[in-house]
Amino acid sequence: MKELVSIIIPVYNACQYLTETVKSLTAQTYKKIEILLVDDGSTDGSAELAQRLAKTDGRIRPLPKPHGGVTAARRYGVEQAVGTWVVFVDADDTLPPDAVEYLHAQAAGEQIDLVLGNWRIVWPSTSSSRNGLIPLSGIITPERYVRALLKGDAPAGILGKIIRRSSLTESDALNIPPEITNNEDLLMNLTLTSNLRRLKICPRRVVYHYIKREGSASQKALPVARWDKLFAELDKVLGGKFQPEYWRFVANTMVRQTLRHPESDFRQSAYFDALAHNTRSPYMRLQFRYLKKRDPFSLRFISAIRFVQKIKKLLRCLLTFFPI
Repeated sequence: MKELVSIIIPVYNACQYLTETVKSLTAQTYKKIEILLVDDGSTDGSAELAQRLAKTDGRIRPLPKPHGGVTAARRYGVEQAVGTWVVFVDADDTLPPDAVEYLHAQAAGEQIDLVLGNWRIVWPSTSSSRNGLIPLSGIITPERYVRALLKGDAPAGILGKIIRRSSLTESDALNIPPEITNNEDLLMNLTLTSNLRRLKICPRRVVYHYIKREGSASQKALPVARWDKLFAELDKVLGGKFQPEYWRFVANTMVRQTLRHPESDFRQSAYFDALAHNTRSPYMRLQFRYLKKRDPFSLRFISAIRFVQKIKKLLRCLLTFFPI
């Protein structure tokens, strides 16, 4: 007997795209699904549209709730779900027709609690697309998954995955502090690992279409205190483990945000002095120097090293497709 898969879609003012998203879900080749449209207090008619869509397919369940943010909407969806497995989808994205069937098949047996596939970023305005880069493949342990998440070798998002629902309900993955809106998916994934036995990574199969809409707002600079809150929560979730990976993540995040938003000054961070004592490599020392002095010399070397790292990641991705 096939297991029920719950597809959970947080909906907030997504009336323009919701019909297309739901159409991609009802067309799944894996038919034993429920589609939970969690309306998070929309004001554009999305809630009414969800009710109309439910009349076209008995597997669709509209779930209105007061506005509380995407994590709260996902949590409410999981609480209302009855499936053995959960798949999260954003209200303006789509799934390939065989996505759920493929993910569920990969999750069968071997005590696997999470399967992630690849994603395709689609730009409708230019009819262009590209696949994500995942330099890992096969069954891995939760510990390796944590290191991959902190290093950037595994997608930090909660999308493009099938997750055993009990792993979500028995963890605090969906109970992260509401004030964290930067990298909340990363924190969610790291928290979830405490309730995972094994995971499977399938980089060769695209299971998610991430639609980049024209005119979407770019990420705004956040106060340094907001990043400090994230660093504190990550350290708490990691429980003092994975410290080399944790401090590399802190350094990389500070530098990346400084490059994107030069007005950000991480010398004001509560973690700045601690970072100075945890620079475990020449590259980290170079990153710290740049954060402290903003000198062009350090920036040139950091840019060159970041370019080389991207090339190395690309080569590792190619090896997952053409193993030696």
